[in-house]
Amino acid sequence: MSFQKKVLPNGLTLITAELTSTEAVTVVVYVKAGTRHEQASQQGIAHFLEHFVFKGTKKRPSAIAISKELDGVGADYNAFTTKDHTGYYVKAEYTHIETALDVLSDMVLRPLLPAKELSKEKGVVIEEINMYADQPSSLIEELFDQHVYGSRHPLGKNILGTHTTITNLSAKHVKDFHALQYQPNNMIVGISGKLPVHAEQLVKKYFNKKSAATKRTSRKGRAYEPASRVTLQYKETNQAHFALGFKAPLTYTHKDVQRLKLVDIVFGGPMSSRLFTRVREKHGLGYYIYSHLSLYEDVSNWHVGAGVDTERFEQALTLLIKEWKKLAQGITAKELRMAKEYYKGKITLRTEDSARVAQWYARQGLFGLPHKTPVETKTAIDSFTLDEINALLQTYIQPQHLQLAVIGPYKDAEQFEKLLAAHT
Repeated sequence: MSFQKKVLPNGLTLITAELTSTEAVTVVVYVKAGTRHEQASQQGIAHFLEHFVFKGTKKRPSAIAISKELDGVGADYNAFTTKDHTGYYVKAEYTHIETALDVLSDMVLRPLLPAKELSKEKGVVIEEINMYADQPSSLIEELFDQHVYGSRHPLGKNILGTHTTITNLSAKHVKDFHALQYQPNNMIVGISGKLPVHAEQLVKKYFNKKSAATKRTSRKGRAYEPASRVTLQYKETNQAHFALGFKAPLTYTHKDVQRLKLVDIVFGGPMSSRLFTRVREKHGLGYYIYSHLSLYEDVSNWHVGAGVDTERFEQALTLLIKEWKKLAQGITAKELRMAKEYYKGKITLRTEDSARVAQWYARQGLFGLPHKTPVETKTAIDSFTLDEINALLQTYIQPQHLQLAVIGPYKDAEQFEKLLAAHT
C-alpha cells in the first residue's frame, strides 16, 4: 500500500492512501489541539469545542442540518478528543467524497459556535463528566495520569474538564481557542479508500482557508516526581479499580517503542497474555485486566489496569508486582513469536478498513513519526531479536519505581505504601 504526502500552499498537510479492495472512502481531520494545549482555567475546552462544531455552520446552520446531510448518504461520522489532538472523520461510499470533504471542512474551519447553544452544551458535557465519574474502570486511567505526571501537568488533567471549568467557559473562550488552534497549518487531512483522481483538487477547494499568523504552544509542564507512591480516590464500590506502573522515558518517535509494544502484547494484550492467564484464568482475581503503553510526544507511562474484588485486592496487587518483576527478567522466544504474529495480524486487519488506514497516516503526520507503510512496519517487527528486546527490559522496568492509583473504599494509603515497599 502506497501513500502520498503533500503540504498545500496554506500549510495544510494532506496524506492520501488508495485502497483498491473497497468501495468506501474515509476522510479524517486531525487537529493538534487537546488537553495539553489548554490553559488550566479552561480545562476541557478542546473536548467542548469538538462537541460544539457540530452545532452548525453558516452553510448548515444547525446540528440537524449537518447530520441530515451525512445521514443522507449513509455515512459513518464522529469525533474524539485526546490529551494531544482532536480528530473528526466521515466514512462513506467513494462517490460521496465531495460531501465528506465539504461537511468536514465547513465544521472544523467555519463553525458558527453559537452563544445561544453554549449553556445547553455545557449541560451535555457536565453529564458526560458525571457518567465517567460513575465508571471507575474508565476513570482510573485519568487518576493514574494525574498521579504520575502531577495535577498541574497538562497530561495530568482530565480531558473532559471539571464542573467548574466547563461552567465558566464563555463563547469568547471557545471562539478564541478555535481561532488559535483550528488553522490549516495545525491540521492533517488523511484520505484513504477508493480515491477519485481529483481528490487533491477537492481538498484544495474545501480546505482553502488561509492559515492565520498565530503563535501556539504545547504545555509540557515541569519534571515531576510523586510525593508518595500511592494515590487513592474514595468510592464505595465492591471492586477496587487500580493502575500499577511507572513513567517511562519514551516518546512517540523513540527507537524502542515498537520493541516494547511487543513486550506489552506478551504481558497484558490478548487473552493468551501473561496477565490474563495468570491473574484472571489461574487465580480468578478479576474480570478485566490489561497492560498499556501510553505514549506522548515527550513522556509516557506503562501500567497495568484491573478491577478486582476488594477483599482480594492486596492479593492481586502482590501478584501483579511479582509479574512486573518477572517481566523485567525477559520474555521467551515462543512469546516473542506469538507477539510478532499477533501484532502483524492486527495491522493486516486494520489496513483492510479505510478509516483505520486514514488514521494510521494522519497520526504519523501529526506527530512527526517516520512515515511507514503497514508492510514496512511489519518488516521492522520481524527484524527484532529476542536478545535486543530482553536487553531493554531492565532499563524500562524498575519495580522499585512502581506507582499505584486506586479507586475504591479506601482512605488510608499507608497500607499500600508498605505493601509496595515490602515487595519492591
